[in-house]
Amino acid sequence: MTDLLIIIGLTLASCIAVGLIGLFLLHLVRYRSLRQQLTIATLLPVVAVATTVLINVQLMFLSAHDSFVILIALLVSLLLAALGAWLVVRRISRASRRVWAGLHQLVSDSASGTSVVGFGRDCRRSAGARTSAGRPGRNPPNPCRIASSRARCRTVSPGVGQLHVP
Repeated sequence: MTDLLIIIGLTLASCIAVGLIGLFLLHLVRYRSLRQQLTIATLLPVVAVATTVLINVQLMFLSAHDSFVILIALLVSLLLAALGAWLVVRRISRASRRVWAGLHQLVSDSASGTSVVGFGRDCRRSAGARTSAGRPGRNPPNPCRIASSRARCRTVSPGVGQLHVP
């Protein structure tokens, strides 16, 4: 029972230490890119677990071979976690840029007072458009979609979907 309490105490202490270091790192990069912030936040739990396992393995009476096997498993898991974090963060940052571009287009359309009627030709031309990679649904935001979306919102409820820019 005493061994279990020691393991729990060391696990809590190492997780709190890693969490505080992560909090400090997130504070340092708070004005940097979303990619850096998400990478740190994604890797924090993995580093906390790896640190906990490393501390507990060092305190156990394991053979050198067993300790080496556990360390190799930790290294591989850390590398896979870093790869997974990179893939997730890359997708989130790309989606964030697309949302930002769509919002920018929406604000610029609202400021210029563009109407739905002016986009008729563009709508027909881009209705079946594909990207250069040939994947549907990956098109950048176009005025046709934004204008038709606004028109649908106005027919449902007047005043809804209008962006007021001061």
